[in-house]
Amino acid sequence: MDGESRLKRAKSVTEGFDVAQTTSTIVAEENNEDAVGSLGISARVEPSPKKKKLKPVKKLEWSPEEIFNEMHGLPIAKEMRGVTVLFEVGGVERGWKIDCSSSGIDDVTVISRYDVSGRKYIAEDTSLPWCRYKDRKVFSKIESGKLNDMVAYATGRIQVKGDSTKFDKMENIWAEAKERANDRKNQVKDIGIIEKMENGEVSVEEVERVDYVDGMDAKLDEEDDNDDREDEEEEEDEEEAIDEEAFIITTYKPEVEPRDPRTKAFWKRHMGTDSLVGSYLFLLSSVGYLSMTIYSLHQKSNTATSVQFALQLANVFSAVLFTLSSLYFIKLSYPEIIMLMIYRSAAIDPETMTFLERYFTANDMLIALWLATAALGLPYLSLVLYECLVLGEWVNGLIVFLTTILGVALSGVMSATAMPDCMRANNGKGTRVVFEKCVVPLLGLKNDSDRFTFYSKHLGNDGLVVAWTLGILGTLCGIPVTILVILHPRSISMWLIFWSTMPFSVGSLLFVRASYPETMNSSIFFSDEENDVSHGIDEGTPLL
Repeated sequence: MDGESRLKRAKSVTEGFDVAQTTSTIVAEENNEDAVGSLGISARVEPSPKKKKLKPVKKLEWSPEEIFNEMHGLPIAKEMRGVTVLFEVGGVERGWKIDCSSSGIDDVTVISRYDVSGRKYIAEDTSLPWCRYKDRKVFSKIESGKLNDMVAYATGRIQVKGDSTKFDKMENIWAEAKERANDRKNQVKDIGIIEKMENGEVSVEEVERVDYVDGMDAKLDEEDDNDDREDEEEEEDEEEAIDEEAFIITTYKPEVEPRDPRTKAFWKRHMGTDSLVGSYLFLLSSVGYLSMTIYSLHQKSNTATSVQFALQLANVFSAVLFTLSSLYFIKLSYPEIIMLMIYRSAAIDPETMTFLERYFTANDMLIALWLATAALGLPYLSLVLYECLVLGEWVNGLIVFLTTILGVALSGVMSATAMPDCMRANNGKGTRVVFEKCVVPLLGLKNDSDRFTFYSKHLGNDGLVVAWTLGILGTLCGIPVTILVILHPRSISMWLIFWSTMPFSVGSLLFVRASYPETMNSSIFFSDEENDVSHGIDEGTPLL
């Protein structure tokens, strides 16, 4: 494109776009904030007679105004219909309400503002899904790709309340608004060329150079960077000096461990989330199972056949491994360990791990699940070899083998969901192979948006599928066991079976609730007003 045509195109932009009006409007709206203008540009400053080139006000790459202003008035996408969510940014006195309920005449997205001045969190509309960024800098870093949103969530820079799947539906409309904001920025660049030509800072011949427009900003930015490089590097060094993992631990772990079991703080620390309660119930169930197997082995030690004795011995070893697995589940269920696991899955590239780390020891959840897999596999595969090769019981061996393979396969799928590669999938939400390959086609959800939304919320990743599978199995096992105890209240064996089954049944249901992002570190047994968004909490304390 030659200089004249480029100049004509740039001038045509100025006719429909009043930079001064847009900038002044936004500055009046938020004159105490770091970023100026919904277009992310600085207020115009008249050039000094001593200098031709102006030093622009240092700004962030992205501001929330840029995206939300462009989002206002966009057509409501099918997946967004009926969705209303809230956004807040630390340091901004007004939040954004994104309304896609299409209650108005026009079927478009409506963006409105609400006042949060004097409060850290909004006190009304708490039933709506709500997301808060720590400050403008965090927002800009996430939108520019410099900060992973899962890392931001794990370190408390993003806080979420309510149904988080509503925010997932905004992906397309968010991308469209961002693209429109980029177009605006390109228009502003052309306007800047005209101003520089009118001020005599550049000539038409320079504009005619094809690489001028693309290179002008880079050259100016390089000059500005030289002036500000020292300050920027100092800020980056300070941020890098922060130990993210230490920050997570201090955020989610009490400064002083409560050790007095007579206090509420002690029980809240060790039973304060559904994950913790469920883990202790798993341990109780494993100990009950171990007691049952030892009791059964003792009862039948003199009368059991070789096959029966070998099976009872395999059950004992399996119970020991399940107990070890339950201990790991307790360890990983503390809030700081859960958030560390989320952070590491997002921050550490699996390619840098060894084979053993990547597939077996990357996190405590993976170790616990592999121990559970070993409990289902190793003792009974050894039993199969003993029955077939030593006792010659090929039929019994085949039955045990098929049962073992089924259990190991299910447990192996569970283990895969905790592998770093799977946890990082879908921007940290986890793999959704079962949902896409099985749930959607089997239930015919492709063309049914309402049902698709419902099942996506509850079975949208493989971790939730595993949690619901365990919950259903636990419930199905608990019902007949309860009936047996009622029918045989004096039987020691029935009570041992009950105590090895019912804690697992209840714990598995608690793990279902704990598998949802919005209830991950919450509890149905404890309620704390300090963690309630309507009462407000310290700025540095994550909502969840």
